[in-house]
Amino acid sequence: MKRKLILLGVAWLCAMTASSQSEGRYTQIFNGSDLTGWNFLKPGGFEVEKGELVTRSEGNGFDIYTAKQYGNFIFRFEFLLSDVGNSGVFIRTNPLELGTGFEVQLLAPWTPYRDDLHCTGSLYGHVAVKNRPDETTGKWYQMEIRCERELVTVLVDGQVVTLARIDTVKSLAGKPVSGYIGFQANHSPKKEQFAKFRNITILDL
Repeated sequence: MKRKLILLGVAWLCAMTASSQSEGRYTQIFNGSDLTGWNFLKPGGFEVEKGELVTRSEGNGFDIYTAKQYGNFIFRFEFLLSDVGNSGVFIRTNPLELGTGFEVQLLAPWTPYRDDLHCTGSLYGHVAVKNRPDETTGKWYQMEIRCERELVTVLVDGQVVTLARIDTVKSLAGKPVSGYIGFQANHSPKKEQFAKFRNITILDL
């Protein structure tokens, strides 16, 4: 186990060095005005308000996906959750094929089921967070998701919360190495809840 953690740490440091050399090459994939560049199976799950991408629990619950597929990338965005906000980020997924990809969770600290395997920053149901991020609602955070072949790193406000080699995770075996990136429509059971996103960028590696 100790050797595995060391190898993961070395891989992460290499990724950090490479990404620091790539600043300025990120592409803005949300224009702040409309949903150009994004696809959805049905409309109603998201809308644009004051330059922000917003999903509410009163909507139809339909997720939204990038128009382009990605394999290796660094995905950055800012998010804000309401008191019972419940969303997520789909990675290397195909919305037309069940079971593809995986989800990085975004969840307000309201549910008793919010353990390390299902809280914000976890690879939902597959890999628990190693460092719990601040989960205070009603404030903006930056999340960064790095997918570099088998290595997946999730950071919140610059701090690593999850680090995993997905080829060593049994439940992720056979997952595709590329696919669409998506935001999950807010599916809180309580009315008037929401998740907001802004400054959405990507570096295609």
